[in-house]
Amino acid sequence: MEKKKLPDFKGKCLSLSIMDDSYSYDLFNPYFDYQGDRLFILGTIPAGASESDWSEGCQGAVAWDRVTQYAVFDSVEAYTEATNKSKEYKKKNKRKK
Repeated sequence: MEKKKLPDFKGKCLSLSIMDDSYSYDLFNPYFDYQGDRLFILGTIPAGASESDWSEGCQGAVAWDRVTQYAVFDSVEAYTEATNKSKEYKKKNKRKK
């Protein structure tokens, strides 16, 4: 399989949307790896990636060919700031209903 030039996300935090899935998947310091002739993006799951943080600090992987879009945060701190904004927005809108 021909390897193409891939983006370098070292030190970044990604939030990935996946085909046919309503959840986002978040990875810190992600890198690419071929597993079974399929390209995956792997990284550490950051705090705030789930409501209970049950997977915080674990290694996560997403098949790159399933990614439909992604957001790049310059650091895990920038990611945390964005997730906090999202949580506050949800709280405010929940009270309005």
